[in-house]
Amino acid sequence: MSPFSRFAIYFAAVARCGSLRRAAEKLHISASAINRQILQAEEEFGTPLFERLPEGLRMTTAGELLYDNLLRWQKEFQLTRQQFDELQGLKRGSVSIGMVQALAEGSFAAALADIITSWQWLELNLRVADSHAVSEKVRQADVDFGLILDPEGQAGLSVLAFVELAMGVVMRPDCPLAQAAALSLGDLSHLRHIVPRRAAYRARPGGDALSALRLFPGKQHQLQ
Repeated sequence: MSPFSRFAIYFAAVARCGSLRRAAEKLHISASAINRQILQAEEEFGTPLFERLPEGLRMTTAGELLYDNLLRWQKEFQLTRQQFDELQGLKRGSVSIGMVQALAEGSFAAALADIITSWQWLELNLRVADSHAVSEKVRQADVDFGLILDPEGQAGLSVLAFVELAMGVVMRPDCPLAQAAALSLGDLSHLRHIVPRRAAYRARPGGDALSALRLFPGKQHQLQ
């Protein structure tokens, strides 16, 4: 059971999607029905909630205020439901985590599996996206916390903990530099190389250095 009105559900969907059509597709309802609810609310509130632009709908200041409060109310309702369960002697909990693809496998994924096995009453909701998308989900309270690259480069977030990651280089065993204990960017300047797409490495430690120094002109290939 949801305590939130039909308008609240429709409004939140449009706020997230920025479009009546996309919100309608997500909710499996007609765009006209959603628009009718929003127009009625704007008339009742006496202020527009969205700017109607050629590329879609953008929240006004009033719309942003309503959306922020709605997200807070939804989160508080989830906590209230958990407290109801505790009153009945039920031990339950739900945590939503947003994380980058690099953490979706390996040691971190194994640690999550251990948590799920040890705390079977805990429901974990995982969402995988790039750092920017995860940051947006944290700001919008779509997830409880996020695990991203370059958290200090994301405005409006509180960084609770961070780990520095070393940048690695992969090469053939017969490469003259393969036996080196450590390498600098200058050591690699004369070699042909492959780097990830810009969106993948710009937030990584060293990513900005690769871009700013413009190393390896004419010798760079990009992974798709």
